[in-house]
Amino acid sequence: MSQRRPRSVKEWKKEASLKNELSFLILNINVHQNSWRFPSCAFQSNTCWNNSFEANVTTVSKINSKRHYLSTSLTKTYCDSGMNSYWKRGRRGRSIVLVWYRQNLHNDQALKEAKAKFPFSKVFLVVFESDRKNFILKFHLTKNLYKDVVFFPDSSCPFLDVPFAAYNLGARHVFASVSVHHFDMEVQKVRNSCFRHGIYFHISVGTYSAKYLFSCTASFVFGTRAQMPALADSSSTTIWEKHLRRGSVVPYQISEDLIREGKCEDDRPVLEKFIDWLARIYLPDGYPNSVTKDYLSYSVWRAIQNLASSIMGVFATEALLFGLGLGRKSTPATSAAISWVLKDGLGYIGKVFYGSIAGNQFDVDPKSWRLVADAVEDAGGVLEIVTPLFPGHFLLLASVANAMKGVAAMTGTATRHAIYKSLALRENQGDIATKGESQGVTCKMLGLGLGIVASSRIGQRYFALLSAYALGCFVHLFANWKSLSCIQFATLNRQRCSLALQQFLQTGDVPSPYEVSRLEKVVMPPWKGYLDEIVMGASVKQAFESGRELREALSFYRGCRYLLTQRNKKILIVFHENCRPQDVFQAFMQAHKVRSGSSLQSSFRFAKQQTKAFLQKCSQKGWNTQYPLMGSKPVVVRW
Repeated sequence: MSQRRPRSVKEWKKEASLKNELSFLILNINVHQNSWRFPSCAFQSNTCWNNSFEANVTTVSKINSKRHYLSTSLTKTYCDSGMNSYWKRGRRGRSIVLVWYRQNLHNDQALKEAKAKFPFSKVFLVVFESDRKNFILKFHLTKNLYKDVVFFPDSSCPFLDVPFAAYNLGARHVFASVSVHHFDMEVQKVRNSCFRHGIYFHISVGTYSAKYLFSCTASFVFGTRAQMPALADSSSTTIWEKHLRRGSVVPYQISEDLIREGKCEDDRPVLEKFIDWLARIYLPDGYPNSVTKDYLSYSVWRAIQNLASSIMGVFATEALLFGLGLGRKSTPATSAAISWVLKDGLGYIGKVFYGSIAGNQFDVDPKSWRLVADAVEDAGGVLEIVTPLFPGHFLLLASVANAMKGVAAMTGTATRHAIYKSLALRENQGDIATKGESQGVTCKMLGLGLGIVASSRIGQRYFALLSAYALGCFVHLFANWKSLSCIQFATLNRQRCSLALQQFLQTGDVPSPYEVSRLEKVVMPPWKGYLDEIVMGASVKQAFESGRELREALSFYRGCRYLLTQRNKKILIVFHENCRPQDVFQAFMQAHKVRSGSSLQSSFRFAKQQTKAFLQKCSQKGWNTQYPLMGSKPVVVRW
C-alpha cells in the first residue's frame, strides 16, 4: 500500500472538520485511508489547536519518551499510577490494549473481553472528551476505574481519533462495543482506518443503553430521522489472518475484485524480537496456555542439570584421552578434546533447529517419523564408518553424523511418548517407559558383547565391516517396522480418519483402532503428509485469487467456521479463529468428498448432515474425537 507525503497539523484539522461535515454521506473513506499516516512530525503543538490538545500531546510525548505511567489527577496526567515497569509491545510482553469508550453503549463487555484476551497487558479505557471533570461527574467513575482512563480531545471524527490514540500510546489492539443487531457505520470507518495503520480492531457485541433505545423509538414514532446506526457498506470488508506459531496478524482489505494485504510493521526493539525468536525455539506452541503452570520451573532446573552434565562430560572426555596415553600436559590431548567436544556441539545445534522446525508434527504420525528417525540414525552410522577413508575431514563427517544421530534420538524420544501413551490402559505411561528403558539397556549390553565378538572375527577387513553394518541396518529397520505395525492409536490423523471415512461411506459404520492399525501405511517422507493435496489451515492469499471469490465463499459458508475451495489441483481449507474439532472433521469430510469428484455444494451438504453421525460412530468404537491431528498449518482467520 502506497504512502503519500505526511500532512501537517493544519491540513489534518482542515480535513477532519470536512470529514465530520460529510461523514453521513461517505460510505467509504478509502481515499483518505490510503494517504493518511501518523508521522511523529504531525504531533507538534500548534496555535490553531486548543490547550487541551497541547496538554495531551505533551503528556503523550512523555509517555513515549519515558515509557512509564505517572499518578493521575484532574489537573495533571491521566495515566495509570504506580506502573514504573517497561510495558512492551510484544505478544508475550506487557503490551498496551485500548478500549474505545462509546457513550451510547455499555462498555463493560468490551473491557472484560480485553482483559480476558490479554491478561498480561495493560488495558486502558480511551475517552474522547475535552471536559474531563464533567465526564467523571456525569458517569460516576470510581477511583479504580478512573486510573485506567485516558482522555483525548474529541474532534468528532472517530476514524481519526482512535488510530491517533493507539499510535501515541503504542497500542496494537483496540476493543469497541457494538449493538447486537446493528453494525454501525462509525465502527466500520474506525475499523477500516485501524486496518490501514496495522492496528487489530476487536468488536465486542454489547447492547444499547435504555435511554438511547427510548430516544430512537420516540424518533421513529414521531417520524423524525432515527439515530440508530446504519448498516455498514459491504463494498469493502476487512478480515484478519493470524499465524498461531509466530503470533503475527495480517489484515486483508477485500473489495470486489482485489484482495489487498495490509502491512503490520513490527516496530518492537531488536532485543524483544530476539527474545520472541528464542521463545518460539525453546517453548512449546501456545505457551503458557498449552502447558501447566509448573512447566517453566521444571524447564529451568532441567536446563541447569543439563548444563552441569555437559561440563562434566567435557572433563570425562579429556580424562579418557589421558587414559589412552596422551600426556596430561600435551597439546595433542587438549586439541583432541576440543575437537571431540566441538563435534558434539555442532550436533546439538542441529538438534535445536530440527526441534524448532518439526515441532508438533511428531504427534500427527508417530509411526512414519519413528521409522525415518531410525533410517537417519543408520545413515549417521555410515558416515562414522567411512571416516577412516577421509581422515582429513574427520571433524566434518563426525559432526554431521553426530547431528543426524541427535536428530534421530530427539525424534525417537518424542514419538516414544505417543507410543507409550497408546499402550497404557491405566495411565501407567511412566511404568511402561521405565520397563522399556530397562529392556533397551539390556539389549544394548548384549549387543555390545556380540559386536565385540563379531569385530574380533572381522579384524582389519574393512569391506567385511561395511557388509556386516549393512546387514545390521536391514535387521534394524525391518524389526522397527514390524514393531510399529503392532501399535494402534486411538487418535484420528489424516490417514486414520480417511480409512474410517472410506468404510463409513460404504457401510455406514467405522472400523476400530485395531482394524485401522492393520491397514495403516508408513508415509514417506513424513513431512509431506498423507493426502498432501488437502491443505488444512491455508492462508487467504493461498485460497482465493479475488475478493469476489472470497465474498462468495463467505456467503456460501455462512455460519460455518471454515472456508473450503479448490485451486491449482489443491483443496484449500481456511479455518476461523474459533474453529472447533467438529468443524475440522466436517472440513476434512467435505474435502474427502471433493477429492472423490463431488461438487462443493453437494459435498458441503453431505458433510454438514453426516459429520455428527460419523463422530458418534467413532466415539462408540473407541476413537478420540476431541483432538484431531490433521497436520493443520498454524494459520487462522477472523471474518
